[in-house]
Amino acid sequence: MLTGIELWARNQQLSITRVQADHAQPGYDASGVIDGNTNTGWAINVGSGSAPAAKMNADHELHLVLATPLPAGTPVRIVLRHEKNAHYNIGRFAAEIASEAPEMIRREKLLEALRIETKERSDQQKKLLSAQFDREDRELRQAEHQLSLLRQEMGLGKESANAMIMADLEKPRETHIHIRGDFLRKDQETGPLAPGVPKVLPELPPTPETPTRLDLATWLVSDDNPLTARVTVNRVWMRYFGLGLVETENDFGTQGTFPTHPELLDWLAHWFRTEAGWSMKKLHKLIVTSATYQQSSHHRPELMTIDARNLLLARQNRLRFDAEIIRDAALGASGLLTPTIGGPSVRPPQPSGVYAFTQRSKNWVDDQGSNRYRRALYTKFYRSAPYPMLSTFDVPDFQTVCTRRERSNTPLQALTVANSQALFEMAQGLSNRLMQEANSSTERIRLAFELCYSRPPSETEMKVLIDFQVSQAAQFKANPASAKLVAPDDARNSAEAASWTAVARALMNTDEFITRE
Repeated sequence: MLTGIELWARNQQLSITRVQADHAQPGYDASGVIDGNTNTGWAINVGSGSAPAAKMNADHELHLVLATPLPAGTPVRIVLRHEKNAHYNIGRFAAEIASEAPEMIRREKLLEALRIETKERSDQQKKLLSAQFDREDRELRQAEHQLSLLRQEMGLGKESANAMIMADLEKPRETHIHIRGDFLRKDQETGPLAPGVPKVLPELPPTPETPTRLDLATWLVSDDNPLTARVTVNRVWMRYFGLGLVETENDFGTQGTFPTHPELLDWLAHWFRTEAGWSMKKLHKLIVTSATYQQSSHHRPELMTIDARNLLLARQNRLRFDAEIIRDAALGASGLLTPTIGGPSVRPPQPSGVYAFTQRSKNWVDDQGSNRYRRALYTKFYRSAPYPMLSTFDVPDFQTVCTRRERSNTPLQALTVANSQALFEMAQGLSNRLMQEANSSTERIRLAFELCYSRPPSETEMKVLIDFQVSQAAQFKANPASAKLVAPDDARNSAEAASWTAVARALMNTDEFITRE
C-alpha cells in the first residue's frame, strides 16, 4: 500500500496537480498518494478472478501530472511512503518522465471534450435526431405488428419459449475414478481422466484440441461405430413387436441378452445407416410392410412347447396401445380428431382437483373448439402433475429417462375409458357419427366395428349390441332428463342418440379397442 509519493528537484518539492492509475483495489484509489493522509493510499491487491487486473503481483501504472513542466535534464528524486501496512511494499518499480500526458489521461481529456461538444449541439441537430428516432420507432412498431400477425398465422403463442442450453467451462473440472464409488477417495494411480470413449469401441477421431460434445456426436453416427444404429433399430423393433431383437434394449453389454436374430439385427443396422441414410420414416415403413409384422397374433397352441414367449416371432404379439395412442384411437373413431400438425400445447378436459396435492396449483382451463381434440402429442404436460388419463396408462413421468414403457392392467384403466370426460365426449362423437353416416341399426353396428376394431361383427356380437341398444333406448325414453345428459348436443332424438352413445362407450371400453391385434 503506497500511502504517499513526493517528487523533488533541486531541493524543491514539485507540485502534483493530478494522479491517475490503470487499476486500483476497491477503497484504495490512486488519489490517496497525494492527499497527505497516512491512512489512505493506493493498492492493487484483489486476488480473485481471471482478468489480468485481478492477479496479484501484476504490473500496473500510476500517472502523475505536474503543475509546471520540468526543464530537460533536471534530476528528480522520488520518495515513496509506506506508512501503513508496512509488509505490503512495492517490490520493483520503474519511473519515466514524459513531456506529454500519458495516453490514458489524453483519452479522458478527449472524452470530456466530446461530452462538452455533445452538450453544445444546436437545436437543429437535436430536432434531426428526434425526427430520426421517431421514424425508426414507427418502423420498429410496424415490424412488431407484422411479426405478431405471422406468429398468429403459424399458431405460435404470445409467450416466448425458453430452451435449456449448455456451455463449456473455461477450465473444465477434473474427473477421477472414485474408489468404490466414494467421491472422497480418488484413484491416485490413474490420475485425472481425459475425454474419451470405452476401449472396446472404435476410438474418437484425432482432434487438435480436447474433444468436445460435437466430436462425440460425430463419433456416435460415424461408419466406424455400429452401436448407435443397432440400438436405434432394436428400439424401433421393440415398439412393433413388444420386445426388441435384443430383449434388454437398454443394455447391449455383457450383462444384456443375446440377440434372438443376430443376422437380422446386423442387416437392419447396416441398411438403416447406409441405404436409409438414418431415415426413421424408411425404417418404420420397412418393418410394418414386412411379412413378419403382418402375421396374425392369434394364439397357436403348437408353439407353446417350442417357443412359449414367441421370441422367434412365429406369430405377431398382442400389444396394448401406449397411452397417447389410446386417446388418438378414440379421437379417430369418433370423427372429432383435429389433424393439424404443429402449434402450441393444448389443454383437453381433465378431472377437477388434479392439482390439489401438488406443490403448486396450475391454472388449467379446458380448451374449446378444435384444440380440444388435438392428438395426445400436443397435451400440456406438467412434471409434477401429468395428464391423469396418460398416467393411468403408464406414460413415463418425464423426470427420468425411459427406453421402454411398462404395460399394466388395472381396474382404473377401465373406469377411465368409461367415465373420463374426454373419452365420454369421444363416445358422444362416435354416436353422432354413426347416426349421420348410417341409417339402420345393423349398418351402424357394422360401421362402429370397422371404426373401433377394423373388422366386421360376428352374428352373436350383432345380436347382443342390437338388444343392448334397444334396451338403452327404452330406458332413456322413460327418463328424458338423463337422455339429454348422455346424448350429443346436436342430436334430434335424445333417447336414440343417448342409446348409441351407450353402445359407443361399450365398444370403446373393451380390451380389443385398446389392443393391437
